[in-house]
Amino acid sequence: MAFEMTILSDDEATRCWDDWVTGFRTPAFLQGHLWGEYKRALGWRPVRCLFRSGDTVWGGAQCLIKEIRRPRVTVIWVPGGPLLREPRWQELREALARQFTGSRLYLRIDPMLVTRAEQVAQELTASGWKLSPARLNNGCTILFSLEEAEDKWRSRLTGNWRHNLVRGEARASTVERWEGRDPEALFELYRAMAEYKGFTLNISKAELRGMLSAFGHRMILVVSRNRGGQIVAARAGGWLGPYGYDLFAATSMEGRKSYASYVVLWRLLQELKQRGVLIYDLGGVDRDNNPGVFHFKHGMGNAVVQRPGEWEWSNSPALSWGVNQWVRFRMRTMI
Repeated sequence: MAFEMTILSDDEATRCWDDWVTGFRTPAFLQGHLWGEYKRALGWRPVRCLFRSGDTVWGGAQCLIKEIRRPRVTVIWVPGGPLLREPRWQELREALARQFTGSRLYLRIDPMLVTRAEQVAQELTASGWKLSPARLNNGCTILFSLEEAEDKWRSRLTGNWRHNLVRGEARASTVERWEGRDPEALFELYRAMAEYKGFTLNISKAELRGMLSAFGHRMILVVSRNRGGQIVAARAGGWLGPYGYDLFAATSMEGRKSYASYVVLWRLLQELKQRGVLIYDLGGVDRDNNPGVFHFKHGMGNAVVQRPGEWEWSNSPALSWGVNQWVRFRMRTMI
């Protein structure tokens, strides 16, 4: 049956988009309305669209769009999506291409499917998509279940992770949910972490300020302070329905020595559990390029989940090359 694409107005999206997303019962925080509004403040234009066949809605996507008028170039990025009830990948691509006809067009999608990743990759290839040569993530993450009681969480931890959590609980002076959310203080913490790890700082005060503002009522920020009141570790998580998502984390050298990162993550999970979160997405892991973060997250005792990863289509090889060059540059400066 023929299908059509319906673009929601901003008012419609504010009213109903998140209800539609949570109906998919899959971790899709990056397809949530607040993520789109956060990205709007950073220069992207969020567009929420539904795909229909007759009266049946078989999919949808929150697209982040950047356009250049001369020459006419359109870049569409679908983080954490699209969300499809049927594997109609070619029709999705054709619908977006029709919407932006006459433009040099680049599409990138990142389906958050946690099952049948290999089958989806085959479907995408057969539908004219290709795996992006430069990717912001490798499709791997760890999902931590909060459905059981807290003592069951502890039983899943590796011995080393559990031991470090106990150390952190004994050494941490103050661990608290922080409502102040001062972007200046968080930025200084990031800068301290980048300095001792030898990374180039790739987050600005404006980005931190935008995130703190956009997710205000749907984000928990937990910090650990030393005896002088200085923040030595921080971690923030957001949620959409029963699914939580790691937003950012930073720890100073002092916080690292006191195992503060273990305590703030544990407290964050407790806070999210109280708000009805059942599954927490730890935000991606990369065993080869970031082994420290991988072992920290993997030590929580849950298996690595492989998603399909980032896929692309473009009607301009030069534009595709340019976008992938930008992604490579971005990855070289990642914290």
